[in-house]
Amino acid sequence: MKRREVSLGLMALGLSGFVRRSVAQDRASFADLLSPEETGYADFSQIWEPQPGTTIVQVAAAPDLPVGSAAKFSTVMSGAADCDGLFGSAGFINWFNDTVANKGAWKGKRISGTRADFDAFWDRFVADAGARDQVTAMRFMAYMAVFTNEVGGQLQSRSELFGSPPDHPGISYLFDAIPADGVKRKFNKASYNKHKNLQNLPAGKLFNDDVFLKAHGDLALSSNLARTSNDVWLGTDYPKEDYPTNGRPDDCGIILETDFFKFRGRGLIQTTWRSNYRGLVRFVQGYEGDDALVRSFRTRWRGLDPDEVCTTSTNADWDTLFGDAGKAVLGQAIREHSKSTHYNRLADDDSILNGKGIGSLIRMGRSIGGYAGYGELLKHRVGDIVRAL
Repeated sequence: MKRREVSLGLMALGLSGFVRRSVAQDRASFADLLSPEETGYADFSQIWEPQPGTTIVQVAAAPDLPVGSAAKFSTVMSGAADCDGLFGSAGFINWFNDTVANKGAWKGKRISGTRADFDAFWDRFVADAGARDQVTAMRFMAYMAVFTNEVGGQLQSRSELFGSPPDHPGISYLFDAIPADGVKRKFNKASYNKHKNLQNLPAGKLFNDDVFLKAHGDLALSSNLARTSNDVWLGTDYPKEDYPTNGRPDDCGIILETDFFKFRGRGLIQTTWRSNYRGLVRFVQGYEGDDALVRSFRTRWRGLDPDEVCTTSTNADWDTLFGDAGKAVLGQAIREHSKSTHYNRLADDDSILNGKGIGSLIRMGRSIGGYAGYGELLKHRVGDIVRAL
């Protein structure tokens, strides 16, 4: 099925900042009726699909960036100070808020992040970039456009939260498949417990896994769920009448260490699914940098199979790694997200950068956001920054 595009009308009217999100970074989505595609946010986990016949107004084509922009902003950055220097003595955050915030394609958007987080993140991200992933001025602006849209430019880790509606309360929202109703809810939401692409292991399989039970078998509810044969834990409808949904470890215990909850979205480009966390395990196991926290996890995980680490690791482990002040894993998660398609390698040729193929802003946005309209929006917003410079 071809994806539909979300209308820019929401952003133009300044409504996007008031529409509750369906994939959360800084606050819970509460299982809203609107999908990310309908609100202008990214569908990082790719769990939303429009119901057949759904019609959504297409995003207007973004204007091209000025002639010469691709080459002009192909300079490789050496760190946060270089990135800031592009915007004069004010620096990026102040320049953005004074110059383009709440205008044009940036209607309803401004940066609330701190200079300390900006410096820490971009110094680390630039330093850890390989030869093929060097941070150019254009790549910096594109990523900051995404981060500003999703988390207000706050360069700290965010974990995907969960809902509190009557039908899908708390963690059941992550577990459940939620169908469109054809009236208010026009998109189907897939389950994190059982997905067609088999990117997570279902809770029912883990409750019968020796490695999992050895690691987590002393947690609350283990006596009820270890070796369970109840097929509900292999499905897409959380047994909320029988088990807690509040997400508190003391109540939900072993349930929270299964994939549907543990591998929910984290970070600036929400890393979701066991299959993606596995790449971060390999990064930690091979880490040679100076981040003391990551090195301590390297010692713990050395020599283990990455899938075994995924099974035995805890929510607390991943919250700690993503929240590390050194920001090594926070940055690596972004590189992992781009590995399969290299969407972050933006062209230094205007015709390619302004196009829709490899090396274009539209492709980068589409790859991050999960739908075509996000690509047009990213191009428009980066263009507004470039034109203001």
